[in-house]
Amino acid sequence: MRFTIPVLILIIAMMGCKTKQHTSTTTDMNKVPVGTSTTTTTTTTKTTKTTKTEKAEKDANDMSTETAPIPAQPATYGATAHAVIYKTKKDYWEYVPVTLTDDGSAIASYPAPGDVYYHGKIALPTKLADGYLLDNRGVTPHSAFVRIKYEDYAQLKEVPSLTELYKLVIDKTPFTEMYDLGERNVYENAPGTINTVIKENKLGKYKKLL
Repeated sequence: MRFTIPVLILIIAMMGCKTKQHTSTTTDMNKVPVGTSTTTTTTTTKTTKTTKTEKAEKDANDMSTETAPIPAQPATYGATAHAVIYKTKKDYWEYVPVTLTDDGSAIASYPAPGDVYYHGKIALPTKLADGYLLDNRGVTPHSAFVRIKYEDYAQLKEVPSLTELYKLVIDKTPFTEMYDLGERNVYENAPGTINTVIKENKLGKYKKLL
């Protein structure tokens, strides 16, 4: 097949356009995976970290639905640690309690950083039914919460001065209710038993502190 010079020029020009178009397409196609790969890598590297406090909160929440039989014998009020439950005006669950003087004008006592543990775990209160909390630290009607969370307090090398600590008190009268259910060691399953007491409206049989 014979081609005239003008036809050959036209064919060469058309082939050049196809080659350029192919190169451009290939380049564009190469760009897509690069961008996609970056996005995928970024997404893949995102991880969700669970802190000790979040795990403790989950464990504590599990107790809010647990129940156990109420002991037949009445509660005793000896010198050992008592099962104290309470409610607060706001959510102070993560904050460390201190004890104020009777008139609330100063701090009477406070825990050392190594004292905010209960059975080897951070002494966060146990969440019970109906919004009650089971104390694991030693609260009294004269307790108040400072603006330092348990996890942070436990890491302190030294506690702030009494003056500075008092300035961190969130509310001098944080409690709306408080009950003493007697010596804690008589309960095989304190959270479960107390939940039963709450659900059966039997708190009136125990010592009301507030």
